[in-house]
Amino acid sequence: MTATAALQPEPAPLRAVTVSRDIQAYDLLIDGMEACLGEAWGDLTFEEADVFVAAGDADGLELMVFALDDTDEGDLDAILAIVKAAKAAGPKIILVADSLSPQGLHALLRVGADDFAPYPISETALAETIDRLQSDRAEVAQVVAAARAAEEQGADAPRLPATGGRTGRESRVVAFHGLAGGVGATTIATNLAWEVAQTPKGQQPLSVCIMDLDLQFGSVATLMDLPCKSQVLEILSDTDAMDEQAFRQSLSAHKGGVQVFTAPSEIVPYDMVSAEDVLAVLKLARSCFDVTIIDMPQCVTQWTDAVMGEADVYHGVLQLEVRAAQNALRLRKLLRSEGVSPASLGWMLNRAPGKGDLQAKGRIDRMAETLSVEFGHMLPDGKAAVQDAADQGVMLGEAAPKNPLRRELRAMADAIVAEVRGETVTAEAGQKKSIFGLKFG
Repeated sequence: MTATAALQPEPAPLRAVTVSRDIQAYDLLIDGMEACLGEAWGDLTFEEADVFVAAGDADGLELMVFALDDTDEGDLDAILAIVKAAKAAGPKIILVADSLSPQGLHALLRVGADDFAPYPISETALAETIDRLQSDRAEVAQVVAAARAAEEQGADAPRLPATGGRTGRESRVVAFHGLAGGVGATTIATNLAWEVAQTPKGQQPLSVCIMDLDLQFGSVATLMDLPCKSQVLEILSDTDAMDEQAFRQSLSAHKGGVQVFTAPSEIVPYDMVSAEDVLAVLKLARSCFDVTIIDMPQCVTQWTDAVMGEADVYHGVLQLEVRAAQNALRLRKLLRSEGVSPASLGWMLNRAPGKGDLQAKGRIDRMAETLSVEFGHMLPDGKAAVQDAADQGVMLGEAAPKNPLRRELRAMADAIVAEVRGETVTAEAGQKKSIFGLKFG
């Protein structure tokens, strides 16, 4: 009997559990858990999970995966209590949601879910989520261990490295809202942020942050060749618990000196984030950075007007075409109907024709007259070099420094830097050279 018992393999230590009404309804989740964890996981119902957490059995777990659908929203209060208690016990919380309402998803993220993934979920997506959370746990464990060691030695506890800081000058918030797909708002925002961060020798650099608020299809991270961070969704969904350190940890550092608040790695509903949440993040960004650039989604959300009110300049970006003009008219009509007339709203024409094209100049004048607007900036077409730089994840100032679009963005950046530093913007940079009474540029 002893020999037979010795041959029996010991069960794998429990590393994770799933919590759901019926795990058999989530067959893809079962496959993913088995692929990632083998036999080191179990499944619980909500009632069993309540007892499991209360008994302290969740203390040694790495993960708890809550799987919910719209039929579970009737018991949402009880589930929220379980998630909150489970979070306090220590494991990372993953939320797998199938047809869950934005309100329910928001409530679950606020009480402690570390990440969420829509169902159906692939094995790859689940594995990436688990790896990301385990990496975050390991980083925190290292900081805690170092802090304890420093405390024992009587030294100052280590701090997480700062990713940017105010210079004590007036900060600026500049937003870009593309009024049609492909008008180049994201390209302008990312390259302008990079240009502002480039400081001539002998001058103190400005701290710059770019925030991608296109929660569904944001591409700032792609253009800057950076991964999306999981902490972004945590920050946006629980701003009450947000502080400066948590905000800085959610940022990704670009080699050009820009700190990037990327879009979430998953598509999330726009109404999951309230105007108060967005304002809280923007105000914190303003307090941490000299210049904050915002890339807005093309659609109008419940917090668009909040960003308009917070931004120093809110650029509506369009190009010389009918669809962009129609969308600009729709936006103006919406603002008038809501009684909103933001002083920050300005208009920017991208891919503007050259000055020698007199026919195009007439079209620009007619567009401005029809929209009853004035174009504060008219940016030239950078042509193929712009797309090539974007595809390579390289800034235009690095790939094509003499490109006409890059020169205009550099001039915009110089104006922003001068405003932040309280300097007078001179017209010398934009003046033409005069030779024998004629002006050449």
